[in-house]
Amino acid sequence: MKKLIVIFMYYLGNILNSILKWIPDDFTGSQEKLKEKSKWDYNHSNFDSTFQNYKIAILIKYISILLILCFLVVIFLVSKHIEPVDSISRDNVGVDSECIPLQITADNGTYKIEKQVTFHLNEKTYSKDEDRQRIELFLIDFDTFVLNGNDSFTDVSKPLHLIKNDQRYGIHIDWNCSYPELLHEEKKSYFLDWLPGEKIELEASLKLGEIVEKRTYSILMSDQPSQELWAQTTEYQLEAIVSNVGKMEYQDSISLPSIIGNNTSLKWSTGSYEGMVSLFIFGGIALLYQYFNRYRMIELSWRKTKDQVFNDLPDLIHKLLLLLEAGFVVSAAFKRITLDYEKSRIRNGKHRYLYDSLLEIQKKVDESQYSFITELKNLSQQLGLRELIRFTAIISDNWNRGSGLSSKLEIERELMWLARKKKAEEKGKIAESKLVFPMMLLLIVLIMITTAPALLEIN
Repeated sequence: MKKLIVIFMYYLGNILNSILKWIPDDFTGSQEKLKEKSKWDYNHSNFDSTFQNYKIAILIKYISILLILCFLVVIFLVSKHIEPVDSISRDNVGVDSECIPLQITADNGTYKIEKQVTFHLNEKTYSKDEDRQRIELFLIDFDTFVLNGNDSFTDVSKPLHLIKNDQRYGIHIDWNCSYPELLHEEKKSYFLDWLPGEKIELEASLKLGEIVEKRTYSILMSDQPSQELWAQTTEYQLEAIVSNVGKMEYQDSISLPSIIGNNTSLKWSTGSYEGMVSLFIFGGIALLYQYFNRYRMIELSWRKTKDQVFNDLPDLIHKLLLLLEAGFVVSAAFKRITLDYEKSRIRNGKHRYLYDSLLEIQKKVDESQYSFITELKNLSQQLGLRELIRFTAIISDNWNRGSGLSSKLEIERELMWLARKKKAEEKGKIAESKLVFPMMLLLIVLIMITTAPALLEIN
């Protein structure tokens, strides 16, 4: 299994490297800008491979965004379920106006347009005979409905069900009482007060419909209109169709025209592809965000490196002081520190930028007779870390002074430990401030949980 994974990663790396050759260098970050932002100075032998891996990581992010976009588009297309229709159905009763969106494609063989239209269908209107039949059907169970669980109208112990409107048949009901002060109108119904010992006359009035009721111009058109004229004419014809269909009140099923004008066919379908535009906008924004932040990873990496150097510097000074007090000269002390680090790195595989750089400097000094002080100054300037620059200046000014250098390094060590402690406290305060919003959310949730039972009981 491991062998298959290794082979897969090998071929995947080759494919990604091939893709990198075909796209602009700046798209994943040019090596010159990457080197400038990372301030890479030592271990040049790994420079090309390191930043090639970085560019591959950026490329993988681009590919991931495109794959996610393609996946969302496929889900969108599958969920839309576009299907042709030749008629639309309207509910009998229950809504004043029903909105039905449809996608229409108009094609005359030469030109073609697509448009999203919405039919606004009014509530279906019935004839007088149909209205009378509906009221008769409604009255079959009306008494039982009004009783609302009571045994009879002469023994009412529960509230009566006195509704204003019936959504099934579209019937409006007006209620009148011999004691008007006992009848209270509510939002969707009426409520009758309890008054024992008195005979109350309650009247229901069911209403359904009526039941309880030019300048002329001569125009000559060309046989083959232009695209603009055809498109505008078709647009107006479609608007007229939508308006006329909305006014039809007696049909259960409304047929939609399949042809208009001169050989202009119409194809009606449910749904449209308008939502896909949002998906592509989202994908474009994600790609642009990744493009403008293509150097962010290396900047964050460099910031972490500087923080690591800042934290390692007090430890380096401490080791240097111990070796100086043991009788080592400065050059021998640095060499011993780098050799110990190299053994430790081989043993546990952990890399520290400051010690890696000092090890590289020491190798240059041993192999090419470079000046250790000069290389150390170059390192401090590349990092731009104030504490490291100050440390380098102390080493440079006191290279040949054993006791004088030790006293100054002790002072610098104390200052560095205090600075490290202060920075840790600042990070702790920042972390606390970031927890304020989640804690506020938890507090709100806790208040809602504790007060919800009381509020529900009041309601």
